Amino acid sequence: MKRESGFTLVELMVAIALSLVLMAGAMTLFYSSRLSYQATDESSRIQETGRMALELMLRDIRNAGWQGCSRDVPVSNVLIGADEVLWNFAEPVGGFDVDAANSASWAPNLPAVVAGPDPLPGSDVLVVRGPRREARPLRTITEMTSGTQAIEAEYFNNPAPIAAGDVVQIVDCKAIAWFQASGYTSAGEVTRAVGGGADGTNSSLDLGFGFREGAELVPVETVIYYVAAGERGGPALFRIAGIAPPVEVFDGVEGLQVLYGIDDNADFGVDRYIDAAAVAGMPPEDRAQKVIAVDVAMLVRGPDEQGVNVDTRDYDLLGVNYAAGGDRRRREIYAATATLRNRVQ
Repeated sequence: MKRESGFTLVELMVAIALSLVLMAGAMTLFYSSRLSYQATDESSRIQETGRMALELMLRDIRNAGWQGCSRDVPVSNVLIGADEVLWNFAEPVGGFDVDAANSASWAPNLPAVVAGPDPLPGSDVLVVRGPRREARPLRTITEMTSGTQAIEAEYFNNPAPIAAGDVVQIVDCKAIAWFQASGYTSAGEVTRAVGGGADGTNSSLDLGFGFREGAELVPVETVIYYVAAGERGGPALFRIAGIAPPVEVFDGVEGLQVLYGIDDNADFGVDRYIDAAAVAGMPPEDRAQKVIAVDVAMLVRGPDEQGVNVDTRDYDLLGVNYAAGGDRRRREIYAATATLRNRVQ
């Protein structure tokens, strides 16, 4: 008879033990790789959010108060509500500060347009006014002998650069004015009409100045940035463009602080940085001319909790302390300073 052979119980137990050791090593390596991948992915997402959010704001800040020329000129704003946040184009930038302990304590008072969702306590609100994104400037082709004369400009189509309801800036380096357009004809005329009393419409047809041939026309808008609760329930950066409702642009922006660079001696250099409340306390002409830079800092957190370490650190954003939420999310600070190009040329 043929003799049968096989594993003994001891051999089988040794084989099982070795297999378990190898499997444990493989699982440890897999878990370590998974944690490393999650950490790298989390860091990449935080960096992407921080850099793109900063770039979005910096582009608007740099173009704020753009006039096509750098020297101070007389201004005329014929919009109804010209001193309200959406229509005050004479002041390129501004904002609002809030008490971290009292979300109703804003300096200056927060306008109703910054709502839905409401800003979170502790973060600033940044307001920037300038040319609308992707706006196409036009040139006038005739001289205006008075501020009430028709505005005749170049004609472009597909798409038309100016539409009914647009707020338009006209400037020729001797004067600047803002008005609401009621239309743009095939002859290139930018029409306007007296409004019905609503903010953002025209109080008068008289622009205050007769603009020269070659004066520049460009649609402008007010853009507002603030932090509020996003769709996922966590903090997010929101953007308001003109009269449109707030739009969530970046999830995970947990804090926003803004300081404004002031040029006290007209040498095109920043002499000091102050907050929005201090800017609001300046005379209107100083708010329009002396603010030449904006310092922005953001605290960005990852979308998911990772690992076992709880974040208990404090984060300094331009002198304002942000305490971590006691969770396991990673956080990074992103900061930059942008100059208002039209104020420092």
